[in-house]
Amino acid sequence: MNSKIMKNLITAILFSCTFIMNYNAQTLTDKQKEEHQAVKDLLNKLNSNSERNHNNSNKPEFQKPRDSNVLHKINAHSDRKSYFMNGNKISTDVYNYGGIAPGFGLLRGVNNFVWKDLSYVFQFCPIVGAEVKDANGKKIHIITDGLNDYTSPMLQEINPTGDTLWQWQPLPGYADADQPNMASNPANDDDGDGKPDSWPRNWYNPTLGKYVWPGFLSQNTSNADLELFWSMDDRDNTEFKYFPFPEDSTKKGIGLQVDGRAFQWSNALAENTIFFVYTISNVSGKDLDSVFFGIYGDPDLGGGTPENKDDNGFFIPPYVT
Repeated sequence: MNSKIMKNLITAILFSCTFIMNYNAQTLTDKQKEEHQAVKDLLNKLNSNSERNHNNSNKPEFQKPRDSNVLHKINAHSDRKSYFMNGNKISTDVYNYGGIAPGFGLLRGVNNFVWKDLSYVFQFCPIVGAEVKDANGKKIHIITDGLNDYTSPMLQEINPTGDTLWQWQPLPGYADADQPNMASNPANDDDGDGKPDSWPRNWYNPTLGKYVWPGFLSQNTSNADLELFWSMDDRDNTEFKYFPFPEDSTKKGIGLQVDGRAFQWSNALAENTIFFVYTISNVSGKDLDSVFFGIYGDPDLGGGTPENKDDNGFFIPPYVT
């Protein structure tokens, strides 16, 4: 595998929710009617309890919540940002360190991947691992992710001093550093300076005399009704004695850079979907011959809190009282 570019690995993750209900309006026997009524009574009871637990009358409207990301960097690269995507029938927070839905930073029923007024995801995240030889020539396995699943330092991937997470971290130059949002298109220009507020200054094109969106297919082109663009690397994953950049011993990890994009269309054919595309490159000076890529997923489907139990699947016996 080329030491500079680990062939652009692009994967589109399709989140699609499709439920089909079919009711057969045939004449029912008395027994069938009793069974159906028993099911309805039980479901009504469960729904009633769920409504009381959720206190839906106080449920907030879909809007950008306050920044709930507690796993921010406190070193020189402190630039973690988020964006609340609601460009179609799915609403969720996306983070520029890879997180999809906010994990323990979530606002239930608002930003943890809501579809049809129900939440379905605790957190998803791209995860990459590689087998390499450390400074002592020993084969080791390094895995980099951006999960916000745990609040306890005992369970987090964090260095012994507790000030740096062994995770993906955002690269500078992909969003305006003086505001909380990831770069999106479209984006507001509330201060009227001609630059969309979330865009970095380096996206100005002097030839065109304006700021230009770095589109997926071509520059200055939108590909979706709402899209995000960010980049992150794993230089802060300093857990092991592996140095992908021999000239700089402070940079560790695997030596990867990930360019991420998220797309939403409001068209009826894609309104229940978010597309995520990741381009992964080996930017280190070392070859990588054993690499895997995947998506870590923690869906909120069944069990746990009352919030999750609305998705439980179970057998309802006839004549339930």
